[in-house]
Amino acid sequence: MIHRLPYGSGKVVCMLSIMAVLLFAGGLSTAAAPDDMSNQAQEERKAINQLMEQFYKGFSEKDADMLDGLYTDDADWTNAFGHEETGNDAIIEYLRGLFADSSFAAGEINSAPDITVLPINEGAVMVKTFVKIKGQETANGKVLPVRHNYSMKLLARQPDGSWLIKADMYMDARSDVTYQQK
Repeated sequence: MIHRLPYGSGKVVCMLSIMAVLLFAGGLSTAAAPDDMSNQAQEERKAINQLMEQFYKGFSEKDADMLDGLYTDDADWTNAFGHEETGNDAIIEYLRGLFADSSFAAGEINSAPDITVLPINEGAVMVKTFVKIKGQETANGKVLPVRHNYSMKLLARQPDGSWLIKADMYMDARSDVTYQQK
């Protein structure tokens, strides 16, 4: 089951539903409506909501400190240009430099995040995101066309019930065509 998340006009209003995860794990019947969710399911939803709200607020404000602690100590992170970091501390240190860079900082999130939660099991969900980024520049100052930026985030439930990002990979959709479907 795939759950698509609506977002408001530029305002991060999380409406994540962990119901899909619980359905996958057998925790809810298919007839369960959000109002009928167990307290545990509501807590799961709330925890993922808070993680994604903080994540997008940190990115939109270009504040790496807001992202500190959202990644696991062994998280795997790859940006759309192939740069890789491992672990919360290394990821945050890289993001501090990235957010301080004027070429990167010139870019602004130009659309509300589009988020889809894909259940894996009761301890993991995949979160697919999409945003448009306008005005970002290359290192030599060339303004990039509007970026259509996707990411896949693997969220892992921690022993205390919280959720952290275990893997995060970004890519940009391009207008180049390498295959024309008939």
